Amino acid sequence: IESVMDLVRAEFESALPPRGSFVGTFIGSDYQAGNNRGDDDVVFYTNTPGVVGYTKPGDIKKVELRLLTDESTGTRVLCRRVTGNLLSPNIVLPDDEILCRGVASFDLIYYDGTEWWNSWDSAQEGDSLPLAVQVTLELEPFGNAITGPKISRIIELPCTGEPDDSE
Repeated sequence: IESVMDLVRAEFESALPPRGSFVGTFIGSDYQAGNNRGDDDVVFYTNTPGVVGYTKPGDIKKVELRLLTDESTGTRVLCRRVTGNLLSPNIVLPDDEILCRGVASFDLIYYDGTEWWNSWDSAQEGDSLPLAVQVTLELEPFGNAITGPKISRIIELPCTGEPDDSE
């Protein structure tokens, strides 16, 4: 769970401002699963390494972090969905990479400098990123445990702020 959180942290720390030719909006959506646990989803642009063998390091990519249900096992997995080659004239299907299996909850909240919000839409926030994102990941319980392992981290996003006319 620590390794997964390190990967998620690297994605957020490399998030690009939602303006310019090669990027789009940063959208974090708040959802609840049937068990009243976090089932959140976030889509943004980044320059972190993509799925090994599919994208080159340093390329700008569209990244989505979300929970999916593994059809073969019925368990929920945290998935990193990466769309590379953003300049392709053809539709490029995203590559899915499972980051963690047996996930009970994936919850995100966004800090604007004053308050924490359950969702974020950069188009509604002056084309800016949140200052920070709190990520909470909880796994399904093992054995006779009532709850599974849970980790929460606050991640600062370095490329924040209002657009600059010189950009």
